[in-house]
Amino acid sequence: MDSARNALLFESNRAVTEEESYFAKFALAIDLFTHTWSLSVEVQFYLLIPFVFLLAKTCLSDEYHMYYYTLLGSFSYLFSTFFCSEMESFNFMFARVWQFMTGMIVFEISEIIKFKEETKNEKFPMDSNAQETQSNQENMWKFCLLLIIGMAVIIVYPHEIPAKILRPFFTITTGTLMIFSRNNSFLSFPLLTYIGDISYSLYLLHWPIYAYWKLELSDGEIWNLELFEAILASFLLAILSYELYEKWYLKLSERTIAILCLILFFVVYLVIRKDDIDECMYPPANSSRLDGLSDDIPTTFEEAARINRKYVLNEVRNMKPPTCIYETIQGPNGWCSHTGLDKENGKYKIMIIGNSWAPNHGQLIYQECGSKAKSILQGSIGGCDPLVAERYNLDFCIENIRYFEKRIEEEQPDYVFLLTRFIDAGEPFSPNVTKTENDSIYIKMKRQLKIYLKSIKYKIFVMNQIPQTRSDRQAEIVNALRNGTNLAKFDKSFIHRRPFYARQRYDKLIEECEKCIQIDYNPLFWNTTTHTWRFYDEKNCGISYLTPGNHLTFHGLELIRPIYRDICTGL
Repeated sequence: MDSARNALLFESNRAVTEEESYFAKFALAIDLFTHTWSLSVEVQFYLLIPFVFLLAKTCLSDEYHMYYYTLLGSFSYLFSTFFCSEMESFNFMFARVWQFMTGMIVFEISEIIKFKEETKNEKFPMDSNAQETQSNQENMWKFCLLLIIGMAVIIVYPHEIPAKILRPFFTITTGTLMIFSRNNSFLSFPLLTYIGDISYSLYLLHWPIYAYWKLELSDGEIWNLELFEAILASFLLAILSYELYEKWYLKLSERTIAILCLILFFVVYLVIRKDDIDECMYPPANSSRLDGLSDDIPTTFEEAARINRKYVLNEVRNMKPPTCIYETIQGPNGWCSHTGLDKENGKYKIMIIGNSWAPNHGQLIYQECGSKAKSILQGSIGGCDPLVAERYNLDFCIENIRYFEKRIEEEQPDYVFLLTRFIDAGEPFSPNVTKTENDSIYIKMKRQLKIYLKSIKYKIFVMNQIPQTRSDRQAEIVNALRNGTNLAKFDKSFIHRRPFYARQRYDKLIEECEKCIQIDYNPLFWNTTTHTWRFYDEKNCGISYLTPGNHLTFHGLELIRPIYRDICTGL
């Protein structure tokens, strides 16, 4: 939804942080609005171009226009190369002006060529230089073919080419082809021209179709028959869009187009704010609970489905505690300090650390422990366990483990909540290892925990592990209950990765640590009747305890609230 809002306002919605890259793997996994980042840059440039153009028209004669655009483009390219990070040079409009200036230079050169050709035709109407003209066209054809072959070679080249070389090469080469396409029979071929006509619609429409294929039809493959069908559907829809919509609106008056744009903006705005409208139509029955539910009011299947859908859409937003002020990035991961605490009368300095499960629990811990805290510092890195980095994102996570050490040493907390969803800790033991204490991953976890314990005054509350679930199962919960599905079998289909080895390591770790207190959700999620993990509320028509991204929903947080209430009461 945040991406949709950015697209509507022509703000760049391109992911620019490690955290955004991590959270892009949640739920829908692919942002349907990804490619609108270039539209954002384009529209921002359209707001600037009148001033650039008017300055050229009013202050410079025609022969200096091309030099003026070249100078602006050069400044922009130097700015993007030497003063911007790679992401900034990709997203920042002023760092992309040089590409737009290339287009304006192409236009100026094309106008000059057109003027010279018309002048020449006036002087030599009988085409006395037909042989010379044919020779020039043959040379242009060879040159264009050479450029096309060069671009093709670059595309299939197996090694990565720096963006600083690649972007100007393709921009200038494409501009050159545009200049020579005027009288070129190949580049002006009707089929290629028509592909160019539908390319804008194709650009906008292909990504949602590809996203659907990737999520629903790919089965983890790079390509299959359904991918070719998706490509064909993209072209067909682009043709329909061009023929039925683009051609139509291009014939409208400026006033009608303005009214049409306002109507479309309003419709899109209503779609984006649909959940906020639903919030007004279905206000929470109990505002004291995160999930807004009341024990006295039973939930229907329709309400459960609506709530689960809401958890999917708002997964990342729900993980940002409203009381936490982030130091750099906008969360959910990263480092932030909770506000609204009594620094004078509060007793304890509390830290919440982990991977994405730390911000997932942040609001709950603030509500339960805030009355006793003078400070609550929250720190997390998506996809990184503060205790061990073995295989996943190794260098990045090792670097951040060192940073966890630094922040804990600086903070000197009284209490720490260590909340992680297992990653490397869930790997099987090596074939020759029979005891947990001899396992290399456990040894690293124990060593790292000892480093943290040196700076912790009282206790560290360590969350033991629960299974990781399949992201596609949450959407089927309500229907499974409504249709009387065998729930034991359904529960088993939920599990993606079991916590057997992770729990062995954490059990041993907590057992040998005097300052460690276990937080275990096992009794809450383990169904003793079916002997399965059950991550939904059967009594409330299937409201899910987990999101597709394997985080606790607000309903799940309310289920575990008594655990944290007991912990915080006992501080």
